[in-house]
Amino acid sequence: MLNKTKHIKLFGLGEQPGIKPVFYFLIIVLFSFESIAQDNLVPNGSFEEYNWCPDYDNGFFITACKEWTMPTLGTSDYFNSCSTFYDVSLNRYMFSVPENYIGYQKARTGNAYVGLLYSQYLDEFGKYSASYSEYIQVKLKQKLDGGVFYNLTFYLSNVGAIGLPWAICANSIGALFSPLELHEFHDSIIQITPQFQSDLDLFFCDTTKWYQLEYNFQADGNEEFLIIGVFTPMPLTFVTDKKGDLISPYGDRYYYIDDVSLTRMDDISSLIQDKVPNVFTPNNDGVNDIFSLDQLSIKPKKMSIINRWGNIIFQTEDNFSWDGTYEGMKCIDGVYYYLIEFTKNIKINGFIHLIR
Repeated sequence: MLNKTKHIKLFGLGEQPGIKPVFYFLIIVLFSFESIAQDNLVPNGSFEEYNWCPDYDNGFFITACKEWTMPTLGTSDYFNSCSTFYDVSLNRYMFSVPENYIGYQKARTGNAYVGLLYSQYLDEFGKYSASYSEYIQVKLKQKLDGGVFYNLTFYLSNVGAIGLPWAICANSIGALFSPLELHEFHDSIIQITPQFQSDLDLFFCDTTKWYQLEYNFQADGNEEFLIIGVFTPMPLTFVTDKKGDLISPYGDRYYYIDDVSLTRMDDISSLIQDKVPNVFTPNNDGVNDIFSLDQLSIKPKKMSIINRWGNIIFQTEDNFSWDGTYEGMKCIDGVYYYLIEFTKNIKINGFIHLIR
């Protein structure tokens, strides 16, 4: 485990091993919904305001940043260009922006960002150690309203390792909405399933860029706290080297996080409709064989498929995937009508072309 008051964290980059078929609904990066302009419900979402400028004397953890806290004993970091502490032996600024003891990255906006470490190793007996995971937590400006749709957006930068000839990139980040503030007395993974989990097939490998992550969801109601961090155990994640080859999923990951935003979405009908595919090819070639809504972040309540004669040939309230059959028989090529219900007041409809 890294002693954060004495050691530098060493991490790196990699390459993206592959891309998923374009017809899938991704809840990060590949597709994004633009929400209706609303106030950001996350206070100090770009981490510009601080209680004190990060340094060794007062501390350089997230508690130096206004509004933000640590939900566990994992000590997430705070970096701000106001910090002038310089380590002569390392020949670098320690808690500043763009240079700090982790790496070098300009803030996406403003002068500040935060840092999160995730770590896990194999011991001498070939068993993996307990995970170490850091999180950031903030109280929202108001509780979320049940049944209302919201858009969460934040930006992540994977940190290149200082002085290492090799590099690693990671692929996991999540966001948890909770009605209660978390105070957990451990520094390992929070054992709560987050509402948002990034696609594990998408790797954050480019250390020069900020990756946009986006999650659109319908609130249960009374969610008042947002927690961001890694919720996936290391053995369930993958990493790659610079050539894109999978390597051991053990070691250290470090992310910079910036520009966290949560806004209310008052009209989603047209935004969702643009993301529903209008053609699929159920010919068992492994590509676009299913008309699927399973990976759409805003989950529907009901979906119906209707043929040209007005007969309902498929209807579901749980498995939002249609394989192009009716009562076990293949449906003929042609145009079909779909009706997707999200709430009593939000419904979308359109046409899907079945082509074998």
